Amino acid sequence: MKKKDHLTIIIQPDWRASGKSVSTSTTIEISTRVFFYLALTIGLLVVFGVNGSSTITKNIILHKKIRLLETSLAHLRIIEKRVDKMRREEIILRSFVGFNDSGSPNDPAERLGQGGSPVLRTAQSEKIDAHVEIVDYEQDKPLHMRASDLRDDLHALTAYIAKKNKKLNCLPSLMPVKNSDLWITSNFGWRRSPFTGIREFHNGLDISGKKGSPIIATADGTVVSAVFDTYMGNVVTIRHDNRYKTAYGHMMKMTVKEGQKVIRGQTIGYMGSTGLSTGYHVHYIVAVNGKDVNPYDYILNRLEIAFAPGPDLKAAN
Repeated sequence: MKKKDHLTIIIQPDWRASGKSVSTSTTIEISTRVFFYLALTIGLLVVFGVNGSSTITKNIILHKKIRLLETSLAHLRIIEKRVDKMRREEIILRSFVGFNDSGSPNDPAERLGQGGSPVLRTAQSEKIDAHVEIVDYEQDKPLHMRASDLRDDLHALTAYIAKKNKKLNCLPSLMPVKNSDLWITSNFGWRRSPFTGIREFHNGLDISGKKGSPIIATADGTVVSAVFDTYMGNVVTIRHDNRYKTAYGHMMKMTVKEGQKVIRGQTIGYMGSTGLSTGYHVHYIVAVNGKDVNPYDYILNRLEIAFAPGPDLKAAN
């Protein structure tokens, strides 16, 4: 008898139905192919999965580094702006105390409030201030060099100020109002009177603010008078040395009296609208050797002052 090379299985749930046969060789062949493709798929997943995981990890690290660099760059720009602002303020202070680049200081009184007509200053014009133009040449320098130069200049300036401290305390160099919410409503110079409409010379600054804001002495000195005036209302006048004198008008209340010694920053009264006034403000006057000068040129923190636009400011030119 001839030997068969395959086994036949007959499945016949019903004896009346015709039988069907399944070849074991075909079944084994299908199973082998399925196992081969399954193994190949798993192998590819393993290989590409490891590489893909490594790539994803590298991308995550790269994104973190990019965010860190962006944050560092933003901080660097903030630092750069601060260095530039400090340089502008250093130039203002250097000019104020009379300490020039050559290191040969001059008398501050000979350098301030001198020459020319009053110049219109507005919040917009502060963006193109002369001091900004002076430091433009530094913009090409790396930031670390600019910071190093600024540090050296500030050290030299600080040493000079320390030597001249007593004399500088008598210079009226502060904003006369102790409040950050301020604006200048009338400049020094010629203007049209808000009461008569006639052109007149305005001998000080009108600095407006909140009612009751503290009015402070802008330098060390002695109170010459603390009286009520028909036009200036409650007005305090202070002599700071043989050359400088300041006055503060329209106060609602005065807290000093004639002959009293005051120091820089001391409260001498509170902002009001007494006398001939259209609203709450202080009329601030600075005189050198008896002559009224522009107080704006003596205020060191003037970068923060806003000017309210108005016809009187235009007339000041």
